[in-house]
Amino acid sequence: MVYLIELDAEHKKKELNKWKSQSRFPMYGQMLKFLKESGKEFADIKEKMEGYFKNLQEVKEFMNKYVHKQGFNTFYIAQNHISGTKDDRDALITDFEKCLISCIGAIAVFRLAIDPFPVLLMDYEIYSRTMELMTEPYSEEFVEKYIGAESIEAYKRTDIYQGYYEYLMNEEQRSPAVVDVTKHQYIDKGKVEEILEQAHLLSKTDFIAVALASLSEKVAKIYSLDGLFPYITSTRSVRTDLSYHSVVFKGIKDSENHLNIPYDEAFLTYLAFETDDYFVEHNEIFTPDEYIAYEAQIRALLLLAKSRSET
Repeated sequence: MVYLIELDAEHKKKELNKWKSQSRFPMYGQMLKFLKESGKEFADIKEKMEGYFKNLQEVKEFMNKYVHKQGFNTFYIAQNHISGTKDDRDALITDFEKCLISCIGAIAVFRLAIDPFPVLLMDYEIYSRTMELMTEPYSEEFVEKYIGAESIEAYKRTDIYQGYYEYLMNEEQRSPAVVDVTKHQYIDKGKVEEILEQAHLLSKTDFIAVALASLSEKVAKIYSLDGLFPYITSTRSVRTDLSYHSVVFKGIKDSENHLNIPYDEAFLTYLAFETDDYFVEHNEIFTPDEYIAYEAQIRALLLLAKSRSET
């Protein structure tokens, strides 16, 4: 991927087709040579992280002693031979683990040549300025074990990291309560005012979920996209089973009754706004008047939000 990302569109397509068809494709050494000479991002990373790549080269040379059977200790041997000792086996396992850790770290670093977000998101200043992403940040423990804190600090000086960092630092920072909504689908009803102050940073689904949660203390959970995108709230559900199934939601949607459907110890109510379906899990039943008022308030809030976004 690092090799392909450095190619122009025409060559990228050509090389990718070679790889897919299992025809002649550059080996590791050839790709590395190209990246050193022509790969702008990778060359910059290799220069800034010189110490890391020097250590990686040493591990590679050490591995070659086993791969190419160079030296007495790494020549062809039967690992479980009667003449073998526990110390021999322990040394082999230690060497294997050392190399494995370096290989995992190398994959993580190569990934950073095309996507700096695993490191960017480790910084809360950046994390709180981004929408929900599929990328997860590297943990401090992962970095310490597989890459090294010093190497990551060196990576932060690279052009690719600095470019994204400067751009994202100009974005508006989300409050902790808004981060909970957008990143973790958790709605603290005691912080609704704080959340709505940054309503412009919420997705439409986020906004409706916050509105559904805030307008009734009975509401514990909200399910959107047939349960694919659930929100929990600071109101604890009386339902003890944490599982849910889209078949249940579809059955309610297709039925004639959408209000106060028994759902174990709790209840489900279905509401639709424009083309989106929502299923509200609540601890107590809604009266018909509450349901009508509840739906009307949500629609009014949506109209207000839409008019503000257009001005």
